Amino acid sequence: MNKMAVIGDSETVLPYKAFGFMTFSTTSAECDGIIRKLMSDEEYRIIFIMEEYAEALRDVLKELRASERTFPIVIEVPGIRGSKGNGQEKIKKIVERAVGMDIFSKED
Repeated sequence: MNKMAVIGDSETVLPYKAFGFMTFSTTSAECDGIIRKLMSDEEYRIIFIMEEYAEALRDVLKELRASERTFPIVIEVPGIRGSKGNGQEKIKKIVERAVGMDIFSKED
């Protein structure tokens, strides 16, 4: 069975639980062990992680992207206090690489 997980503080992960996501309420100091555990579990396909937690895990996330594995896909989401823009920028780069151009550009 394919699973999706959310890692963040309790305020951020709570709404995701209502939609059936596996939620991991933690601190940024503890999220390293959690994301490594989720990455080794082949049932997890998508992992959403709070932007500020992802900043503390840059090396781990870089290691995942460098591997040849397709899953899990890690997506940064804003916390309850708002977005830092990191997640949006990463999605923009992924789409640009897949499509071959920047479709989010405001130029006509």
